[in-house]
Amino acid sequence: MPMFNRFWTLPMAAGSLLWLMGCAGDVTPPDIDNVPDSPDPTDQLFDPDHVIEVEVEIDPADWDVLRYQSRSLLDIVGEECQEGPLESPYTWFTASVTLDGESFEEVGIRKKGLLGSDNPAKPSIKLNMDLFVDGGEYLGKDMLTFNNARQDPSYMDQCIGYALFAAADVPACRCNFAHVTVNGVEMGPYVQVESVRRDFLARHFEDNSGNHYEGTLSDLREDWINTFEPKKNADDEDRSDLQAVVDALAVPDDQLVEELGAVVDLEEFYSFWAAEVITGHWDGYANATNNFHIYHDPTTDRFFFIPWGIDALFDYDHPFGEWRPNSVTAGAALSRRLYLHPDTQPAYLERLEALLDDVWDSGTVLDETDRMEALLRPYLVPQEEELFEAYLDNLRTNIDIREDRIRDELADGPPIWTENLGDEPCLVDVGSVEATFETIWGSIFEAQPTGTATMTVEYNGEELEFSEFFPLVGGDEVETDGYAVVAIAGEMSPSTYIYPQMFFEPGLVQSGAELTIDWKEISGYLVYAQGDQGDLMAYLGDGTLLLDVASTVEGEPVTGSFTARLFGSATE
Repeated sequence: MPMFNRFWTLPMAAGSLLWLMGCAGDVTPPDIDNVPDSPDPTDQLFDPDHVIEVEVEIDPADWDVLRYQSRSLLDIVGEECQEGPLESPYTWFTASVTLDGESFEEVGIRKKGLLGSDNPAKPSIKLNMDLFVDGGEYLGKDMLTFNNARQDPSYMDQCIGYALFAAADVPACRCNFAHVTVNGVEMGPYVQVESVRRDFLARHFEDNSGNHYEGTLSDLREDWINTFEPKKNADDEDRSDLQAVVDALAVPDDQLVEELGAVVDLEEFYSFWAAEVITGHWDGYANATNNFHIYHDPTTDRFFFIPWGIDALFDYDHPFGEWRPNSVTAGAALSRRLYLHPDTQPAYLERLEALLDDVWDSGTVLDETDRMEALLRPYLVPQEEELFEAYLDNLRTNIDIREDRIRDELADGPPIWTENLGDEPCLVDVGSVEATFETIWGSIFEAQPTGTATMTVEYNGEELEFSEFFPLVGGDEVETDGYAVVAIAGEMSPSTYIYPQMFFEPGLVQSGAELTIDWKEISGYLVYAQGDQGDLMAYLGDGTLLLDVASTVEGEPVTGSFTARLFGSATE
């Protein structure tokens, strides 16, 4: 009999396909030669002990348009996903904004984020102070970024993580917290993260005029470099500096260190890579070719890596499960080539050990969680409190055991990495699913699921055979991260199931509702589960969920049906 397992619930991490605060506590950023001696007003903006009060007043109609702007899954990883950078669906609106009591009119505001942070009830936002007012700025910044931390209900990952990157001498964003209201409506805490722009680069490099790219499902491989988004000149199609890295990665082993070292600052990359591993940043460059910036420094003529999107750290229940090592991630072209090379693997491992010895200290990091908890608690809205507690407990547990996991693994020698580089992430239509179900709200947590269901799954040209079906419906602030879930467990053999599963906001659970499976209203997956292990087979899209009778009251009936197309790798 199937039972609910959080491993099989895979809410979409930003860009993931299966697939702090540069001044936090005692952890300080590296010395930067070109930071002026005079007081820097941005230090006040990113004061780690201060929660910024942000009050936004915006036309309600504009706010409704802003918060519902979004991408679908296929907008990001459709069949043509490798042809160029992602196009933004977000547009700028005008708002009046008060920051710690100082009022500003005509401020630009827009939504930000990919699928993982997309939340119309509490969207991540950017404020552009000089979009409509020339020279507009606040405490030395003309662009402010406020993240909703949807993937991290503890709100702490980003500020802890960026501080650790900075302590490892990696250019990293500063970070603190904000309390946000919109039109008087309480939005709760946000994480303020320094934007990676020219002023950021000037803090970390002698010359900030070089080419700067953002990587989202981007890698230094042939046919992949078009996905890098140029930040210096959006219309610039020249990728010759990136191509130089691709070419260097293709040389024989005896030339690799010299050729690659001429175009990438390898010392900085070892630190960046090791810091991704120590923090468990599974959705970063070295593992998932995602969530990073890369800067071509004109002074050294080499690329430097900059972390970004670090809101799922420290081994939360991520899609890669237990089969990836703790001490290395090598899923990208650069990290894989360096790890498999006999001269550069020791250099990486030496840097990893050095950061564990000199930068990582679980006691200090745990002290930071205590400090941040005291700052955040007064601003949590009631519906966040239970999930905050659960994620904070999980965060502290994983911080406490993180170093031991890595060192215990290395005690037996460096893990052997056998995986090839992944194929391009673009998805194609691989089948369909349709189902009906009759059950009760809460059946997802029952040892003996209540109700009946029917289901047909066509996958890669084959209709799958099932012996029995079990409807699983319900939701919980902790176990399902606050989502409503509708799933069908199709039994193929004892302890082996196929699960189509859908996640959406509980407020949408209403009798007669017709909901769209499009990764805006509903996200969905097809999962193969055997025993305690689960693997993603495909994503659900271009579909509809019909709720004939529905309620979120425990034990009340929920009946309906759904149809959807399945999208997976073209090589499956």
